[in-house]
Amino acid sequence: MIEGDYQELKDFFLPFVMERYGGTAVSSDLRKIIEDTAKAFLWCILSTTNDMHLKEITTISLAESLYEKGLYNLLTYLEIGATRINIEGMFLAFSVEIHNWLLFLHNNGKLKGIYDRFTGFYKFNE
Repeated sequence: MIEGDYQELKDFFLPFVMERYGGTAVSSDLRKIIEDTAKAFLWCILSTTNDMHLKEITTISLAESLYEKGLYNLLTYLEIGATRINIEGMFLAFSVEIHNWLLFLHNNGKLKGIYDRFTGFYKFNE
């Protein structure tokens, strides 16, 4: 059942995410990382049965996407074009992006739970 929900949500959600990073100023490497993180984000929010905070969702989503990319520790730098990004720095930037993703899904009635934008809590809704 979760696979069907994932596919339906992915078909709706990924165009929104990728449109935000479609310009020529964004490298294909960065777009791939964003796409992989967005997919991990969907699995995270669809798989949980507990309430989660934005920081937890960000950590799980990024950790899973970086693991799939083969980056297994914090000593690794991510090379995006000519830029090297420390993985810790990505967590700060992605919290803002994942907040936007949660609001987008919430505002479009696609979020399975309820997201409180001012506290950062995502409450699972059965």
